[in-house]
Amino acid sequence: MKGTLTHTTARHLAALLVACTAGCTYEVADYPSQAILYDQPEPEISANHRNYDGFVLAIPGGGAFTAQVNDGGILGRDQVLGNQVNVGRYTDGDDRALRGEAFGQWLDLKVEKGRVHGILDGMIPLDVRATREDGALRIRGVVRGYQADFRVADDRLVGTLGRCSYDLTSHGSPSYEGLASCPGGRQKVMVKIPGELSRWSDAEQGAALGLLLGGS
Repeated sequence: MKGTLTHTTARHLAALLVACTAGCTYEVADYPSQAILYDQPEPEISANHRNYDGFVLAIPGGGAFTAQVNDGGILGRDQVLGNQVNVGRYTDGDDRALRGEAFGQWLDLKVEKGRVHGILDGMIPLDVRATREDGALRIRGVVRGYQADFRVADDRLVGTLGRCSYDLTSHGSPSYEGLASCPGGRQKVMVKIPGELSRWSDAEQGAALGLLLGGS
């Protein structure tokens, strides 16, 4: 499938699929790959995205969302659509929270021990709990109103976060590669999680990954 795994693309394809169920009949086509058709290599993840010092969600051919992560929060931008993430991390006293904007949705999430919960856009729930299992981070709960069960290990990212599911592997590098499935499409992706995120609590990490990888 050509194109990017963006929120607009996912919504558009989902709308087409819904419309077609009313009366369309079709067979799934088995198209030859681009390499076979044009006798040239298929697109690769760009070196700029592989070397980016921060969070990356990228697809072959150049499309990507990149973000800087530090103790104060997350600041990033979709390089295709221009959608941004600007999330502040509040850690003073009893006011422990994640607040800001993610892909056009305002959020106010309360941080507790082992749990982050709250709402996006005044009505969409996010409620995740994080545990450690055999050295891996396990994230379970609700992300953007959808059930979530996601595992982050040194060699693999696998499971469902919000509207998207992932099965990615790492071979000794700081990035993971594999397939992501969101409404309307399945796509090869690369995800890079910066070391700075590990300074956040496990539950905060789970909420951050839910916001960044969970679709909208």
